[in-house]
Amino acid sequence: MRNFLKDKGCQLGTVWDTPIGPHPLPMYQVMYDSSLQKEVEEYLRKKKLTILLHEDIGDDHVRDHTYGARWIGNPLSLDLDFLKQI
Repeated sequence: MRNFLKDKGCQLGTVWDTPIGPHPLPMYQVMYDSSLQKEVEEYLRKKKLTILLHEDIGDDHVRDHTYGARWIGNPLSLDLDFLKQI
């Protein structure tokens, strides 16, 4: 999976083995340009994972994780109180 994403020009983040921030489970961050959205998200859907896809518009983290978010797989409850404190 890492090779596909890296080959597409995605920025690969840190693998978190424990929950971090508003995320209730360990996570891995992948950032990609909107021009890659269709191809990257089709690839991720085939993996049958629970994936939060969200925008990063700057400093409105609650908005990014709610109105600017969508899920692949089963949605999880996020700790929005954590985000409101940032």
